[in-house]
Amino acid sequence: MEVVELSRPVETQVEVYGGESQGEVASNVQQSETVIAQESGVNDQASVGQVGQLELLEKEISQTTEQALAESTSQETEKKEEKGDNRLNMLSLQLDNLSSFIKETDQYISKLLEQLITEKHLLTDKQSGKTSGKVSVSQLTHLNALLQNLNKLKEKEKDKEKDSRENQVDNQENMDPKDSDQSGQLALKSQVRARLSHITNSIRRSQGSEKGTEGVACVSVPTSDTAAEAQVAPTPQPPAQPPQASETSVKVKTPEGKSDDVKEEAVVNRSIERRTVTYSNVRDILHVAKEGFHFGLVLPGQILEEDLEIKNKTKQNVVVRVQVLCLNQEYDDHDEYVFSVRKASILDYNEQFIVMVGPLATLHMKVALKVPSIKSKTKLVGVTQISVKDLDSLIRLPIEANAEVPVIYSNKELYLHPLPYPVIKIAYKNGKKQDYKIPIRNNSSFAVSLEYELMNDSEEESPVDFIECFCFPMSAVVPANGVTLLTLMVKPLTNVNWREVPRRQNLKKMILAKVKNSSLIFHFLLWIETFG
Repeated sequence: MEVVELSRPVETQVEVYGGESQGEVASNVQQSETVIAQESGVNDQASVGQVGQLELLEKEISQTTEQALAESTSQETEKKEEKGDNRLNMLSLQLDNLSSFIKETDQYISKLLEQLITEKHLLTDKQSGKTSGKVSVSQLTHLNALLQNLNKLKEKEKDKEKDSRENQVDNQENMDPKDSDQSGQLALKSQVRARLSHITNSIRRSQGSEKGTEGVACVSVPTSDTAAEAQVAPTPQPPAQPPQASETSVKVKTPEGKSDDVKEEAVVNRSIERRTVTYSNVRDILHVAKEGFHFGLVLPGQILEEDLEIKNKTKQNVVVRVQVLCLNQEYDDHDEYVFSVRKASILDYNEQFIVMVGPLATLHMKVALKVPSIKSKTKLVGVTQISVKDLDSLIRLPIEANAEVPVIYSNKELYLHPLPYPVIKIAYKNGKKQDYKIPIRNNSSFAVSLEYELMNDSEEESPVDFIECFCFPMSAVVPANGVTLLTLMVKPLTNVNWREVPRRQNLKKMILAKVKNSSLIFHFLLWIETFG
C-alpha cells in the first residue's frame, strides 16, 4: 500500500463583498478544517477520500465568492440608477421653473411695449394740437389788459399780506383761535390766487406756439416787478410760408426771460411745503418749561399740585396726550390715584387727558399728588408722559416725593395695667379750678402744625357731670425735635350739690391732635382721678 503524507491544510484567502456570504464562507472553512484535523490519523485509504472532499470544498468556496461578488455589484448599480433618477427629476423641475419665468417676462415686456406705443401717440397728438393754436392781435391786447389788472391786484394783496404778517408777529404770544382762523383764511386765499394765475398762464401758453419756431413775436408783459408796456417785436417773414395779415403767432415772455407758470408753480410748491412740514421729535412741536416735579417732604393724606405749561410751537392744530403714572408697585391696586392730572379750569382729576392745542397756543395743566396712608418712610416715584398723535417719541418728566410719618408723643404718658395704651393721669380736687401743663414732643426732623380738640372717651356723657374741661391753645406748631406745652383747664360747675358727688371716681377724656392738611390724627387719653 502507498502511504500519502498529508501536509498542512490548504489555506485559501477569499475576499467577499456582502455580510451574509462572508459568514457562510467562514463557517464552511471552519468545518473543513475540523474534518481534516479529525481524519489526519486515519489509514492511507481514508486519506485519499479526504483529498477528494477538500477539492469539493474548494469548488463550493469559489462558487459562494462569485455569487457574493455578483450580488454586491448588482446592489451598487441599483443605487447609482436611483441617484441618477433623482437628479434628472431635479433638473426637470428647474427647467419648468425657468420656462415659466421666461413666459412671465415675455408678457411683461409686451405690456411695456404697448404702454410705450400709447404714450407716443398721445405725445404726438399733444404736439400737433399745440402747433395748431394761434392768437389774433385783438385777443393779444385783451390778454395784456387782463394781465395788467391781475398784477395790480397782486401788488395790493401783497401789501395787505405784509401788514397782516407784521400784526401777527406783534400779537404772536396773545394769539386767539379767531386770529388763527384768519391766518388760515389768508393762506387759503394766497393759494387760490396762485392757482388762478397758473390757470391764466396755461391758457396763454396753450394759445401760443412752441419754442424755437420761426416767425415768433416776443411780447414783454408787465409783472409785479415792472410796469413796462407790452411791445411786439417785428417778425421776419420766411420766403416759403409768408405770414397772414390778420393773424400772428405770439410767444409771451417776462423781462427776466422766465415763464410765469414756472414762478407760480414754485410759489405753490413752497406754500404746500410750508403746510406739510413733517416732524420726527415731540420737542420740535411742543415746548415744556419744566424738567420734572419735586414735591419734597410730604405727609399722609396731603394733596399737592404743580403747574404744567405746554406750548405749541407750530402753526397747526396738535393733538396732545398728557399721562401721569405711579411707578410704586405697592399702589397698583390702590383705590385712588397717587399721581393725577387735571386742566387748570376744571377740578376733574384723571390719569390722562387728550387735548387739541391750537397753533402757537399754550395748554395749562395741573399735576397733583395725593399721598396714600403709610406707616413708615416711603419714596413715591412717578412719571409724566407727553406725546403727540402719530409720533412715537415722548417727553418724560419725572415725579418724586418723600413721604414720612412724624413721631408725636407726650412725656407724661404712662402705661396703665388694664388698658392696652398709655394714658396721662391727672389728680383733681373736687370744687376747685385747676390748670395742668401737658408737654407735646415732636421727635421728627421737620416741624409739624397741630390742631387740638377735647372730647369724651365714649359717646355717652360721664355719669356725674360736675366739671368742665378746656384746652388751649387750639393750634400750635411743634418744631423739629422740640416741645410745646398744652394747657388743660378743669373747673367745677356752679349748679352742683357737692354732697351728692362721690368723693372718689375716675373720669376719662381724650385730646385729639390733628396734623394740618393731612389725614394724621394723634390722640392722648386723660385719666382724671377725683378726690376730696
